[in-house]
Amino acid sequence: MSWQQRITQALDERRQSATYRQRQVNRGGNGRQIQLGGEHYLNFSSNDYLGLSQDAQVIAAWQQGARQYGVGSGGSGHVTGFCTAHQALEQQLAEWLGYPRALLFISGYAANQALLAALMQAGDRILADRLSHASLLEAASQSPAPLRRFRHNHPQSLANLLAKPCAEQRLAVTEGVFSMDGDRAPLAALHSLTRAAGAWLMVNGG
Repeated sequence: MSWQQRITQALDERRQSATYRQRQVNRGGNGRQIQLGGEHYLNFSSNDYLGLSQDAQVIAAWQQGARQYGVGSGGSGHVTGFCTAHQALEQQLAEWLGYPRALLFISGYAANQALLAALMQAGDRILADRLSHASLLEAASQSPAPLRRFRHNHPQSLANLLAKPCAEQRLAVTEGVFSMDGDRAPLAALHSLTRAAGAWLMVNGG
């Protein structure tokens, strides 16, 4: 089978199973309302949960920032892309959260990938809720530490995994709010279990 035949077959299979996706042109931005095909709809599919993309103060701040810093980073934060605005935001976040320092990433996806890569080593173990975000599960699968998954929002399932011997460190991973279903993790119970076992608990902001 040639490459083109393989691609054509895959597309035909998706069309037949009603899983072939096509993009739609959104003419009104990606706020609380969207405009598709001349009609306006309430938008429940955006990551802009608070509608900040259309907030007048946020837009004015972006415009001011573009005038002062330009519209591109010019490089990574380790080269020339770390500016006074980033530094000030990290300081304000650290003070607000009550920590000595904070670190900005370009996205939550990048933060999850980097954190697991930095923390985990061979001999460690990652214990993740089955419905953890794809960025966490992908990073865990690429880590030298083996991944074990516990039942969704089920502290006893995590407890069973924590009871198994591990040569080095254990990191339990879950979400604050699970983005696909909107339910919340029982963080108090998970924290109690991991602390008693000498493990760490990582919570993705969701």
